[in-house]
Amino acid sequence: MIYWSKISLPLAIASVCLSLQAETASYTHDISPVIEKNCISCHGPKKQKGGLRLDSYSFVLQGTEDGPIVKLGNAQDSELYRRLTLHPGDDDFMPAGGKPPLKAHEIELIKQWIAASAPEKLAFEFVAVKKSVLVAKQAAPDYRPKIKEASAKAESLGVRLVPRSSIPTDGLVLRTASNPKRCTDAVIEQLSSYSDLIVEAELSRTAVTSKSLAHLSKWKNLQLLDLSYTHVSDDYIDSLAQLKDLQSLNISGTQIGKDGLAKVNKLTSVARVWAFMEAPAGLLKK
Repeated sequence: MIYWSKISLPLAIASVCLSLQAETASYTHDISPVIEKNCISCHGPKKQKGGLRLDSYSFVLQGTEDGPIVKLGNAQDSELYRRLTLHPGDDDFMPAGGKPPLKAHEIELIKQWIAASAPEKLAFEFVAVKKSVLVAKQAAPDYRPKIKEASAKAESLGVRLVPRSSIPTDGLVLRTASNPKRCTDAVIEQLSSYSDLIVEAELSRTAVTSKSLAHLSKWKNLQLLDLSYTHVSDDYIDSLAQLKDLQSLNISGTQIGKDGLAKVNKLTSVARVWAFMEAPAGLLKK
């Protein structure tokens, strides 16, 4: 039996009220127009850069010769979402050719559509975060003085640290999807030297365990933490309460039980928790 829970909790940043509003969206009315506006010139009927065509739902799911660009229910491991959230200077960034990045709410729409298993006809729930006032608080210190050093260290460990945006105070994203099993508790410990710069940690399917939570709980600027399909258990999960800016937590397919879920529910800064608690057969075998 698969258990899923989405827990909506209060979200506050720098004493500025944010409201979470659940809306409904659909591929036809919301996702397709975003793709049409930003992607079809390079991936449409006349041109299919990289062998990718995006002018219909079936083409989007078809992907390229290298495989699908959308992994149903898993935005973090979807190539489409990965490329949209790269630094604009990255060779893999989309849209390419100097075109402007998608707006934040457009990327969030695509992310939540994929997380909802990318329905074609059915509406999906879209949780929009609307700010009552502009938030001046920076996400992290300016990464420019340390970006080369941090990137080189991450590469030597088999993971990646990439800017979340072209704004140097938007922080870095820890990516592991290219070889998740290389990311271990030891890697997390070694990256702690740059923890103040890291705002998102995508650790899905990595080899991390609950031991890493002791280090992650000190990554004070962390906003998104994906621990899905890892060996993380109830141990130390309550230490994440130290992360005052943590907004999104994915614990799907972990070994967290009822006691751990109760602790997660007390993480008052977290707005969204994803918790498919039964992993696919054999995925978590050591």
